[in-house]
Amino acid sequence: MLKRYSLALGYYDKALDALAMTRDSSALYAAYANKGDCLMQQNKFAESIASLKKAQEFINPYITNNHKAVLYHNFAYAYSQQKDYAKAFYFKNLENITKDSTNTESIGKAIAEMSAKYELRKKQDSLFINKQELILADAKTKENQRNFIILSIVSIAGVIVFIGIYRIRQLRFRNSLQQKQAEQNALKLTHKYQLSESELKAIRAQMNPHFIFNVLNSIEAYIMENDKRTASRLIQKFATLSRLVLENSTKRLVPADREWKSLMLYTELEAMRYNNAFSYNFLMDDNIQLNRLLLPPMLVQPLIENAILHGLIVGQQPGGHLEVQMMRSDKNICITVADNGVGIGNSKNTIAKNVVKEKSLGLASIKERIEILNNQEGDYTATFEIRSNEDGRGTIALICLSYYEEA
Repeated sequence: MLKRYSLALGYYDKALDALAMTRDSSALYAAYANKGDCLMQQNKFAESIASLKKAQEFINPYITNNHKAVLYHNFAYAYSQQKDYAKAFYFKNLENITKDSTNTESIGKAIAEMSAKYELRKKQDSLFINKQELILADAKTKENQRNFIILSIVSIAGVIVFIGIYRIRQLRFRNSLQQKQAEQNALKLTHKYQLSESELKAIRAQMNPHFIFNVLNSIEAYIMENDKRTASRLIQKFATLSRLVLENSTKRLVPADREWKSLMLYTELEAMRYNNAFSYNFLMDDNIQLNRLLLPPMLVQPLIENAILHGLIVGQQPGGHLEVQMMRSDKNICITVADNGVGIGNSKNTIAKNVVKEKSLGLASIKERIEILNNQEGDYTATFEIRSNEDGRGTIALICLSYYEEA
């Protein structure tokens, strides 16, 4: 078979121009889906995905599940070729869900057909028995028997109508449940994908290359100055922090004592890296048991990073201080990160403006992750706010989470 894809694409473009006037969604869906398939055969995956997305916009109730399954299959293949495996996995799941829905509908139709054949055979047998009884009956009762047959036929017809209506309603209800389940599964997949992306951003923020390189440079400087004891301490703390980050990143909730330890290690490393240019302390309510409390990992660290790099270190102001406090309130656990640095409102020069811009990116990532946590967990609530100190100097960031303990 000739593979004249370029010629086919020309025809599809002409067809789309004509169909745009008719607004026939089914025809537009078919044209864009076929055009996306042609582009994919030519390894033009970016253009193919764009055309497949246009086809997705014209999906309507008249598009069969088989056609939608083919569309999701093409999406998964195109994204896999672009090495976007998260989206490829997402559309592959949609393809499987759509195929499962098609199989369920086929089984339901087969059951309904078998039930109808069984009822028909049952009625035929009943009619045959009635006819035999009519043959043996006395001629004087023929008229009464005839009336009985008519009444029986009417009753059977009513039963058939009732069964048919009942089966139709049952199938509609089942299809509605399956559709809602498919939508819920698709929504869960979307939330899991978004949460995974947000957690990856948090990992990259906590162990970014600049931080790693700067710590290694500090270790090198201590070695060159023959301060082997300090260099050894720095290496041990850096190794412990790296292990905690990697272990915590694989879990949705981690014990609070491990997360608290990683925050203290990170802060201590930053203080050593800047020659103790600022002081810090970590406070906690007495009624909090860290070994039983569960927290989302890598959620508070960006706030400490912002406080140090964009508040305490800017301008090398003397007397810089960072305070991290964990408090329990009713069913919530609240973590406060406060500093006495330049503050979020004092961006008078170019450097400060760049600081605020970079800081807003980290805060946006935290807000995004909290929103995903609230959407994914029905009984989980999380809030985040940031404000300046009352005297205008320094910043206070507050994160409140649901209080979860290990069972």
